[in-house]
Amino acid sequence: MAFEYLLDFGCPIKEKFGMAGFVQRVKDQARIDTFFEQCREMGKDEKEILNEKVTLIMSVGGQQKSEEVRIKDLKKRADELHAIRGHCFDCPANAHHSPFGCLGMINYPISLRGEEWIMDQYSAMANPNGSFIQLMIEDNKISGNVMATQRPTGLETEEIPSSIFESVEGITRDYTTATGQAITLSSDQIFEMIFGLGRWEFPTMLSFLREFGAIDPDRASQMDVYESVRSLMRLMGQEPNDKLEDLKGDIGEFLLEVNDEDDRTIVQFKTFLHAIYVAYKMNAMIVTDA
Repeated sequence: MAFEYLLDFGCPIKEKFGMAGFVQRVKDQARIDTFFEQCREMGKDEKEILNEKVTLIMSVGGQQKSEEVRIKDLKKRADELHAIRGHCFDCPANAHHSPFGCLGMINYPISLRGEEWIMDQYSAMANPNGSFIQLMIEDNKISGNVMATQRPTGLETEEIPSSIFESVEGITRDYTTATGQAITLSSDQIFEMIFGLGRWEFPTMLSFLREFGAIDPDRASQMDVYESVRSLMRLMGQEPNDKLEDLKGDIGEFLLEVNDEDDRTIVQFKTFLHAIYVAYKMNAMIVTDA
């Protein structure tokens, strides 16, 4: 299971299968690749593997459901993408430079090292007007209690899926904003906010890039006026125009790099931030599902 995100940019593949159908087929292929690798290590041939059954655990309407399917049925569904995957290579939404690179994920369980990196990377000082992330958490009364229930209890079994986190407890840190306000945030609050956003608005994307150190904060500050005007125009039902685009600056380069010492969670979170960066630059929304 994983936290999934998608750059919401129209293409012939999504038009053919629909958004849900596209995502399902990409996930099917990932499951097939993993299962084939495991079965080959056990000495099974392709015919045996295709007739194997697997149990898929899915989240439907906030409830976890299981479905037993044969590998050959998953493969048949996933193979429908292969004939048209060439479209992806020149697509501007291909944030991961791979087939279907508009779709990405952060796998569970989220590691303790990953949580520590995220809390260390967050900067309450990045925004001269105060932390946007802290304001969102406060305005939406995000306590982190929902995420706290998703931590290991020691009762995980094959029937009960493993928890979202590796650590039994979240991480709490004290910060000071650029306005001098002392704040305390927990990783449970950060993840509860990320997982609950669904469809990311442009000011949110800009703030995440700024406050997690993915772009130069000075560049981001230049974009604040543009985002304020763009949000006001949307509220008034007005379409963007040339005058609005004249206000738009350049958010500069993406500043985070993947290092050899990064674990899976850190790599995938950096990749997620890069997808937000690509989406923001091309005026595409990010859609997420936990």
